[in-house]
Amino acid sequence: MDVAKPKMKQDVATRWNSGLLMLVRICLTKELLSAVITAFPIASNFLNVSEWKRLRDSINVLKPIAHLTISLVVPIVRGLQYAIRYQQNKTT
Repeated sequence: MDVAKPKMKQDVATRWNSGLLMLVRICLTKELLSAVITAFPIASNFLNVSEWKRLRDSINVLKPIAHLTISLVVPIVRGLQYAIRYQQNKTT
């Protein structure tokens, strides 16, 4: 049985949502990445539980606006600021 081997995504400076795609791929490959990285002694400080949660929260904030363009920058920034404050209040 062939198992799909997802490739990691790289951030592209000219496409803001490429960062989102990169974060999603990191979450999808969490177990594999953890296994590989922790095999190297110098990389033992991989993401902890709260950092994985922050990563998932970031994805949840960015996903609804992944398709938007630069013409909506101000509303996007204001929405992100609100979502970040909401997430911070929710976790404290």
